[in-house]
Parts: sequence; C-alpha cells; structure tokens
Amino acid sequence: MVRIILFSFLRFLNDGTYVQIAVTGKSYCPSAFKAFNIVADNITKISISEGISMFFTVLGVLGIGVGVSVAAYFVCVEI
Repeated sequence: MVRIILFSFLRFLNDGTYVQIAVTGKSYCPSAFKAFNIVADNITKISISEGISMFFTVLGVLGIGVGVSVAAYFVCVEI
C-alpha cells in the first residue's frame, strides 16, 4: 500500500516538474524542487479538491447506474 501511494505521489510530482520545466525553462532538479514546494504549500487545497472530485465521480457513477437501471426497468415493463 505504501508503495502504491509513493508511486502515485512521485508520478504527480513528476507531472508538476515537467509543467515547471515548460513554464520556467529551467532544468529538471530546480523544477522538481519548485514543484515539490508548490505541492507542499498547497497540500490542503489539493486534498480538498481531490476529495470533491472523488465525491462527484462516485455521484456520477451512481447516477448513471440508477438512471440506466430505471430506464431498463421501464423498457422491460412495456414489453
């Protein structure tokens, strides 16, 4: 479990690093340090936005599932 979390964090940090390289034009290590500082400074905002997006993802999946089930029920009742 720790390995998965570490891998996900490093992939997220790597994406941020490449964004910093594109924006600032600096090399990899300074960009990685800047990306880490940005993540560390905004960890609460990142956590809240991840939680909200997960909530709406689950809500959407449930809504689609319920909607399709109700539609299938009414189609089957008509037959």
